[in-house]
This record gives sequence, C-alpha cells and structure tokens, in this order.
Amino acid sequence: MTTLQQRMIEAMTVRGLVPSTQQAYLRAVRDLAAYYNRRPDTLSTRDMQRYLLMLHEERSLTYSTCNTIVHGLRFFYVTTLGRSAMHFTIPLAKEPSKLPIILSRHDVRQLLAAAESLRDQTILKVTYNAGLRASEVVHLQIAHIDSRRMCLRIVQGKGQKDREALLSPRLLQDLRAYWRVYRPDPWLFPGRDGSQREQGDAGANR
Repeated sequence: MTTLQQRMIEAMTVRGLVPSTQQAYLRAVRDLAAYYNRRPDTLSTRDMQRYLLMLHEERSLTYSTCNTIVHGLRFFYVTTLGRSAMHFTIPLAKEPSKLPIILSRHDVRQLLAAAESLRDQTILKVTYNAGLRASEVVHLQIAHIDSRRMCLRIVQGKGQKDREALLSPRLLQDLRAYWRVYRPDPWLFPGRDGSQREQGDAGANR
C-alpha cells in the first residue's frame, strides 16, 4: 500500500465513508494513475478533464459511474492532498431526468398472483406498499412493526441511516395473517430453511 493510498483511506475512515464508497473512490484514483502511468499527485486538472472526456466518449460509462469517479477524484485531490477547490474543477455529469415506472393496479394484482407462497406474496406487498428496498425488507424484524404509530422501522437503510416507513391498515392485516401462519421470530422474513441471520430483539408490537 502506497503512502498516498494510506492517507486517502485514513481521510475517508475519519469522515465515516462506508467501505463500498471507499473502494469506489480508491478505484477511481488507481484507474486514473494507471491510464497515465504516473503518480496521481503529479497529474494536472487538464489531465483529469481529458481522462473524464475519454470515459464519456470512448468507454461510454454511465452518468452515475462517471459521477462516482468525479467524487472519488475530488476527495483525493481536495480532501487528501489539500488542493484548493477553486483551482480544481471537474464538472459533474448531470443525471438524465427520467419518469419513474408506475405499475397499474392490474399489474400489481398480476405480480402478487404470481407469488408461489403467502411468504413471497407478503414480501412483495411490504416492498411495494411501504416503498422499501430489497436490502431493507430482508432486514426487517418483528420488533420493527409498530401498529400503534402505524409505521415500519427501517434500521440502517440507504446511507446507513435509520428511518420510518408508513404502514397502511391493509398491510398490517396482511402482516398479521402472515405471522399467524409462519410465526417468524425475530426476523420477519427468515431464510426458507427457517434459519436466523443474526440475533435480534424478539417480540413485536402487533
């Protein structure tokens, strides 16, 4: 590990960047250095702007990927090396604006009807009705259901942040029906073999 890499890792760690972000930022700097076959701290702003143009035009990377690379390079040069942000400007690529795909009621009914079991159907209902990500659904526990406040507690969701999602009366009924059949504890949706992913608080405010 080079001294520059170690400095960057330490800077990211003290600022609380998650491991996946750290790896993406390190990769951005390594790829830049490999492209020019030079130490990254010897490259100029012009070098980096030409590099980003190449990523757009020759490698056809997505806007999202290029933006991640830009953030990684900015972190390295501005935060790690302490270069002035006034003299280091790499414009962020703009994410194209797209309308979200909204399922019709017929589409939703077809999706639920395709579920092979009550468990799978309930997973789909929770995901769709509460607007959760797949990673958030699989980490739900019985204790995260709050029927008094009509919400679901999401622990360490996107960005390692806790939040709450709305729990509709209909979804609460579906969850109660699911619980009466499967009796999951503590995980709301354990693996198909019934194993628990880790220890958690048991019980629920059902």
